[in-house]
Amino acid sequence: MEKHSHDEGLRADLALLRRTINRRGACGLIAAAVLAGCGESGGAETQTAGCVAGPRETEGPFPGDGTNRGPGGGAANALAQSGIVRGDIRKSFGATETRAEGLPLSLTLTMANASGCTPLAGHAVYLWHCDREGRYSMYDLPTENYLRGVGVTDAKGEVSFSTIFPGCYPGRFPHMHIEVFKSQDLAGTGKNSVLTSQLVMPGETCAQVYEKAQGYARSVAFFQDMPQPMQDGLFADNTIAQLAAMTPRMTGDPRSGYRGHVTVGVRV
Repeated sequence: MEKHSHDEGLRADLALLRRTINRRGACGLIAAAVLAGCGESGGAETQTAGCVAGPRETEGPFPGDGTNRGPGGGAANALAQSGIVRGDIRKSFGATETRAEGLPLSLTLTMANASGCTPLAGHAVYLWHCDREGRYSMYDLPTENYLRGVGVTDAKGEVSFSTIFPGCYPGRFPHMHIEVFKSQDLAGTGKNSVLTSQLVMPGETCAQVYEKAQGYARSVAFFQDMPQPMQDGLFADNTIAQLAAMTPRMTGDPRSGYRGHVTVGVRV
């Protein structure tokens, strides 16, 4: 009997995941998961009837979206602050204008209906993540609110942010958080989100950044302890297709910075 790759167990699955993530692939690994425009071969891609739906993930202990309390005991809600709607999220806004230092990353997200893969215009996306030292504003740094911002998708379902590449901290694979809302008016609290999920940073890019980019030395050992997303307890229950779909495709280098793109399927 012919032996197929799916007969080889977890080791083969992890090897396949490693190759997929490290190639910066954001495409699904099954036909129904192929995203429009994905692929690195340069050849024609066949768009199927749907996109991989972004998996629901915990918003984590540092959402700053009004669903938990900050270090001072009050509700931590950046979404209620004037200035949160912005494309460049590298600076704090309001009381301070501290800039988060780190390798530049220009990130574009396309929000698409998971059924049909059609663009979702007018949806608000809240993006937040740690700085290059693994710290979160509003929590680890109570007086800052950098690396948090809301953008509204255009007619193509796209929204872009200027930010930095996130660091790695103990217990987690490098990631970013997103919350998706049907409109900007609803983006005042995380309780209104239609999707709370996390982006998986490409492993190959993480290794390059942490080894070569200035200021990321603290991330090296933490990333060596968790070099694969499946080792992260929060990602371990995702399918390979889900992890691949939530991994931005990156271009660039660890000296000048990166550009990334990811298509997120939303059940509507």
